[in-house]
Amino acid sequence: LHNLKRRLKSKFFSLDTRISLFFTGRGALYQYLRSLNLEHGDKVLVQAFTCEAVVLPIIDLGFSPVYVDIDEQDFSITLADLKKKYTPACKVLILQHTFGITPKNRIKILEFAAKNNLHVIEDVAHGFDADLFKNKRFNGAILMSFGRSKIVSSVFGGAIATRGKRIGALM
Repeated sequence: LHNLKRRLKSKFFSLDTRISLFFTGRGALYQYLRSLNLEHGDKVLVQAFTCEAVVLPIIDLGFSPVYVDIDEQDFSITLADLKKKYTPACKVLILQHTFGITPKNRIKILEFAAKNNLHVIEDVAHGFDADLFKNKRFNGAILMSFGRSKIVSSVFGGAIATRGKRIGALM
């Protein structure tokens, strides 16, 4: 497992990135959301075009998903609908890189999230630009999945990459 963490860091992140491994991406998301100490009923912004593996941990933990419309070009959250759906009860934003496509308004979405104190989880389970996080500062977390249908496949498994925040690893 140490070797896998080291390889993920060297290929996609920086050496000071903390990698926590789990049996599934869903499990990684569950544990990470749990580590944020949110309150029952807090809201998590997710794109409307997503899979149950993203939504079920939110519901299981007693949080409420808020579905944000997607852009037809990159299949990711639209900034306009994000601004409409945001309320102070929203505590987390899951920014999905659907089909491995970097959201075209990623920087503006991250700026909006920072301005509104939203904790960001970038979901790169479908794939991502390998240089996007390499040796760069990022806030929040990066969610990876290694299921058999994923770009990085090991049949099962998941990971959360963070800068300094430690969460309980199951794998």
